[in-house]
Amino acid sequence: MAKYSFDVSGNQLIVSLVPVLADVQPTSMSYLAPSFKIGVGKINAYEYGQPKQSFLFTEIGEIDGVAPTDLQDAFDKLTALTANFNGGGAAPYKVYTALLTQTGTNAPVATVLENTIPGFSITPKRSFTGLYQLICTPVLDINKVYFDVINTQIFSGFIISKEITVEGIVQISTKNGSTPTDGILSRTPIEIRVYN
Repeated sequence: MAKYSFDVSGNQLIVSLVPVLADVQPTSMSYLAPSFKIGVGKINAYEYGQPKQSFLFTEIGEIDGVAPTDLQDAFDKLTALTANFNGGGAAPYKVYTALLTQTGTNAPVATVLENTIPGFSITPKRSFTGLYQLICTPVLDINKVYFDVINTQIFSGFIISKEITVEGIVQISTKNGSTPTDGILSRTPIEIRVYN
């Protein structure tokens, strides 16, 4: 079965269909300002933010001369290969967006909406009443990060504050007035941007 190979030429991503045993004619296409998102069992490719093509993992051959081991590895390799592309509207950052919910004395739970940061994940922890940490892997470079929490409960008198420590740990605190309080995070949107 023919497979796609991915390489860079100048400021373009070149995607070539490489035949195996003459099963198809070799073809290639180029992408300016490419970006990628992981779908169910596939990687969706975009050009200037517009959908262009989807690739099943079984269709992916080599990315910059190296065969990926799985879908996440393919996504990580593609985003790393095109990380410095910023022509024609590509965002100068990668993003992690999630909804945080915290109940009782449990750690918050993150429902990930989007994650375009290669290999990035968070582990939420509850430190004390109303104080939570998001342990980031890999550790964030605080000089290249923007972080925000959208307080959807501001009219209820709840206060949600945030900071990124020098160690790159995201901290979120929740209060009812001036009293630290659990249970305030309820599908609370967070966004972490890592700039190139």
